[in-house]
Amino acid sequence: MKKNKKKNKKKKININSPKYLIYIIIGVIALCLITIASTYAYFTSLVTADNNQLNSNSGKIDISYEKGTDINGTLYGTTNYLNGLNTTVKIKANINSLKAYVGIYLKINSIDNELKSQYLKWAVYKNNGTTPIKTGTFAEVNSGESLQIVDNFLVPEEYDSYTVYIWLDGEGSTNDMQNKMFSASIYAQANYIAGQLE
Repeated sequence: MKKNKKKNKKKKININSPKYLIYIIIGVIALCLITIASTYAYFTSLVTADNNQLNSNSGKIDISYEKGTDINGTLYGTTNYLNGLNTTVKIKANINSLKAYVGIYLKINSIDNELKSQYLKWAVYKNNGTTPIKTGTFAEVNSGESLQIVDNFLVPEEYDSYTVYIWLDGEGSTNDMQNKMFSASIYAQANYIAGQLE
């Protein structure tokens, strides 16, 4: 009987021992790293334009630029925004892409000092609408800066188009603002959000 009791006796774990404490710390750190890595990769993937697509491991967003990504030219005063510079961007989600929010930006490549004015204006129209969804000026903008010209929107399954117009308002512009060069690039940036593959 005494022998059986000795065999059935279990070894007690001392939770205060340094060895046990090290195992707990390593386990907690490993769990945290796995959680952070998977959450970062799945929920907040920042992507950039490459060959007319926003790419990430979780899916793609199709983006097409009607006149390329550059908007540049010489500006003259006009009373009609249609007589200025313009380009159109079309965006849609690919099949099996995760849901994402996209913002459209305008990076100023170069702007003459005379054009840094409230009279150099921009406006964005969605799907050939007649009312702009967002407007602004280049009053306090410098070369190298970016403006968000379309607020973040949920990428649709069918193409949405955004036409950007840039013009020099002839009713307020002065002679020294005429015949000046403006150059910018348009791009999109996306944040994927939690959701199921469709």
